[in-house]
Amino acid sequence: MATSKMIKKISFMVFCFLLVNIYSQEMVPIEHVNLYSFLERMSNLQLLSDYNSFQIPITRNDASKYLKEIKIKEKELDKNDQAILKDLFSEFEYEINKTTTNYQSFLNGETNVASDKEKYLFYAVEPSKFSVFINLLGKSENVFINKLDNANSLQTNSASLGTIGGTLRGSLFNNFYFGVQGTNGRLFGSKEVIQVKENLRYNFKINENVSEPFFDESEGYAYLDFDFIRFGISHQRMKIGNGIMGTIIDASAPPFDYLFLNFKYSFFQFDYFHGKLLAQGTFPQDSITGFNTTIPDKYIGYHRLGFNISKHFSFGVGEMIIYKDRSIDLSYLNPLNFYKSTEHFNRDRDNSMLFVDFANNSLKGLKLFSTVLIDDIDFGKIGKKWYGNQTLYNIGFSSDNLYAIIPLSVSFQFIHVENYVFTNRLPNNNYTTFGLNLAGDLEPNSNTFCFQFDYRITNRLTAAINYSYTKHGMNVKDSLGNVINNVGGDINFGHRVMDNTSVGFLDGDIEIKHNLGLSLSYEPINQIICSLKALYLNNEIKKKLVLEDIRTFFTLSIVI
Repeated sequence: MATSKMIKKISFMVFCFLLVNIYSQEMVPIEHVNLYSFLERMSNLQLLSDYNSFQIPITRNDASKYLKEIKIKEKELDKNDQAILKDLFSEFEYEINKTTTNYQSFLNGETNVASDKEKYLFYAVEPSKFSVFINLLGKSENVFINKLDNANSLQTNSASLGTIGGTLRGSLFNNFYFGVQGTNGRLFGSKEVIQVKENLRYNFKINENVSEPFFDESEGYAYLDFDFIRFGISHQRMKIGNGIMGTIIDASAPPFDYLFLNFKYSFFQFDYFHGKLLAQGTFPQDSITGFNTTIPDKYIGYHRLGFNISKHFSFGVGEMIIYKDRSIDLSYLNPLNFYKSTEHFNRDRDNSMLFVDFANNSLKGLKLFSTVLIDDIDFGKIGKKWYGNQTLYNIGFSSDNLYAIIPLSVSFQFIHVENYVFTNRLPNNNYTTFGLNLAGDLEPNSNTFCFQFDYRITNRLTAAINYSYTKHGMNVKDSLGNVINNVGGDINFGHRVMDNTSVGFLDGDIEIKHNLGLSLSYEPINQIICSLKALYLNNEIKKKLVLEDIRTFFTLSIVI
């Protein structure tokens, strides 16, 4: 009998290494789509008073406050959302009630995988004093790519990805919170999938050489929270900007290390961070040490003043700064400083940007938003095609107006990015880390339209369709790849002295991109998730097909 129990425990522990934990951190990661889409929907329906999705992630404590507010108005929710609220109340039970009746721990002898309780490898709590939650984590994914190149040649590639690791989070005295997560993974099959998996495109380990199949990732944070003020240090992904695509920082951007400060009281909110990025590197080789990697550090500063003028209208004013070729600059480390003037004081060596954002929810079920980003501007030259007038416009909406009829959410976004936006005349002062755009797939000298439809079939089964269309003016290159006409269409290629100072929007070689995505996510049992995603991409340059492919992702995730 004892042997049988031991075999069961060993089998369960092996099974744990096939599990993935994506929802366990004190800072709720941006991958927790179930929570963030639910809060956005409740905000659109005017069931939340002060939720602002402009910047995520949020803390678990903030999430619990929003959930408690929604609980009071639960009767206004449809059956699917009532069930989703019940699931979230179970998941965030400790933050909401300081109880753990809906939690189970493997090391405490609770091994029912089919249970609807929240599953942990181990947890220990003493309310108002400390809490610790520990998990093993893992993930398996299969990727299939059918690609038609410009020679009408069909190429088929496939690969499997396996990841294992661990995570730990906790708190002390209801003020200090911490978390760390580390994973190692292996690729089986074609390395072509590196180009379609965002987290692998910038991963150092797997890109170290052509035969390297392994990759690793880590995230971590520690912060102090005193209700209306919070400050700490973090290495996590973030999304800044309203809409499907984050126009300030997109969810697909690589994570980076940053110090942060958040202040929120009544109608006023202040957000700040100062982070370290990576410039593009050089890889010289000598006969003794081999390849020597030289990658200079660069830094980013960000702050935003937000104002919730009323229940249905908010706006914010913010700045960003990119600088390099020196250590951390105290003038930008100061959260209460005007970056543009400070850049001038520092002798114009840096890249500053200013933005204003608006959001309105006066009509129940409909959120309208807009962002205007000014990278650089000369008001006396507006309308004269001067290359230095670099602005970005983002407008869109998210709608739940059909909520009482069908469980459908609709989102739309239009983004206009003028020539040379995010670029800089000084190499590596552009808006990138290691050459990758912090604003995701947004490119200078382009227009992008995005649509997304999310349908909640049940509380545990969701379907989504998204489509984006991009028209992009590329820099003109010769047959050797040298730029012969710089129109400001490449984020890593700023304006040079010899380049024309007059440039028209969508000048250059026209590139057209169509992206169509279909996805299904099914959670038959709490924390056992099956997802299927298919992407169709069509890319043409000067009306010639460059790339057409279909990408299929199948993921089985079990959260413990």
